[in-house]
Amino acid sequence: MEELLKSWNLEELVPRLYELGIADTESLLLLNEAEHGNFLFQNNELGLKLKLFRRIQNHNQASNPPVVLAVGSESECVNVSVDLSAYEDSLHNSSASSSSSKRSVSPSPDAFDYNPASKKPRSTLKVGRRALENLDIISVLTEDSENGIALLEYFKCHKTFSKRHRDILAATVITAARKISDYLKNEDFELLSKKIEEAFPGELASIYYLAPFSEGQSQTISKAKLPTRYRNVLKKERELAGGGSARPSTSRQRQNFSNPYDNVTAVVITSDIREAYLWLENNLVLDDWPLLKAKWRLSAPLRLRNLFNDKSDSPIFNYIQKWPCLKHPSGYTLLELDFDVIYPDKEVSLFEKWDVFVSKILALASKGLHDSVAKDCLALAKNVTHPGSKGVLALNILPALCPPTTKIKGAKAAEQRRLLVSNSRAGLMLHVTDTANISRGLRERRESLIANDKKSQPFLVFVGPKLSNIKEYYVDVSGILYRVNSVVKAVDVCFKATTALHANYPTESQRVWVLIQRLLYDISTAWDSGVPYDIIASYNAISL
Repeated sequence: MEELLKSWNLEELVPRLYELGIADTESLLLLNEAEHGNFLFQNNELGLKLKLFRRIQNHNQASNPPVVLAVGSESECVNVSVDLSAYEDSLHNSSASSSSSKRSVSPSPDAFDYNPASKKPRSTLKVGRRALENLDIISVLTEDSENGIALLEYFKCHKTFSKRHRDILAATVITAARKISDYLKNEDFELLSKKIEEAFPGELASIYYLAPFSEGQSQTISKAKLPTRYRNVLKKERELAGGGSARPSTSRQRQNFSNPYDNVTAVVITSDIREAYLWLENNLVLDDWPLLKAKWRLSAPLRLRNLFNDKSDSPIFNYIQKWPCLKHPSGYTLLELDFDVIYPDKEVSLFEKWDVFVSKILALASKGLHDSVAKDCLALAKNVTHPGSKGVLALNILPALCPPTTKIKGAKAAEQRRLLVSNSRAGLMLHVTDTANISRGLRERRESLIANDKKSQPFLVFVGPKLSNIKEYYVDVSGILYRVNSVVKAVDVCFKATTALHANYPTESQRVWVLIQRLLYDISTAWDSGVPYDIIASYNAISL
């Protein structure tokens, strides 16, 4: 995307598009002026707006000439060999990494479920629906130079597909459809199945899509190859997005701490709360943000009660899919509202204590460090004057002051290894040198989590050529990248998101986050673990 915008002399739009979750060329080329113009540009940027959308229109027209391929022609059959197992493996693996190349909007888990309640469509759904109507199945397969062409040749010879061929066809179509629209519903599956039937005479649409209740009252969700494939992709992405919850262990509950979530879950659910909850469910077009925030705050007792009582493997992922307004660039403000409901007196705690916190951390670090990165950061902190830079450097020093004590499984089944300071730092934050490297950095982090069978928890993302010269600040929450304006805001949003979502701290940086929790927010909970009492005592002993 960056190279394309640069070729159009529009590289100034890269940070803005990243902030809005548009991080790849495919997403960029789906933008149109009617739907997205006012969202992307201010009233005084008419020239810039016209330039972008004309470039997109011209590029799409030049890149998508009509494709004509007669798959049913009476040509001589050739011996076509398709490595279906290898292709299926590649599709399976690609589903796990697809979110790294998309905007930070994940498909709704109820997209394939029967839901008699009418809902207002998202503006993004309108874009995707129109694009899906123009999707050409033959073109999709033709662009897949290896297996797509082989499938076309197989059908040309045999006038039918085997079960495995149909599985691969369904997987290919779903992959192509999701490049156009992240949200696929039953009407989309029906449309795609009819397109397959038209492209391949003799193939029945019912092989690829069966509507809810088409096989009896007990069939409450759609079936057949397209929705089944879509569910499999979602399942893989749930594993990718993680979203574990911080369920307190029995042993920790013996400590004499009150549960702050009782402030929310003990509230009597009134008709006003239920009405606000239903309003949020049925008003998905985000055209009145102040009203939405009012409904969000009012509905907190019911929403958060449902979140805390979700015993599934991915409660946070489910919650974010339930409430797509969290995927808005300002969605983090909704999590801040929930935090304020849980801890009404902690709204500005971090901001009041941050400068003193940074100074004391640097003072503690000056008493002796063994970690080379922390030593370099301390040396840099002595010369920088910008408070934001000092804050970033202090955060990089924290893992050396509070090194992890947890042991994790090693390469061998019976082996355990202790986490390192570098692991703690990586669990706390991601640093990339420029905006163009954000997607790659997030993808590598995601792949590392998958390889180590871990789930993603909220973490910090800093962008700048050096740690002493950070230009952009982000918070990643289950694959959603929120941009904020300072390091102190990033830490505050990350902590409040973790609390509001009832999430775990990353194992590697748990002691760092508990330190922040205790010192900056003065919060103690029944499930605190790995509390760095020695550092807290030394910190409190410092007088500035």
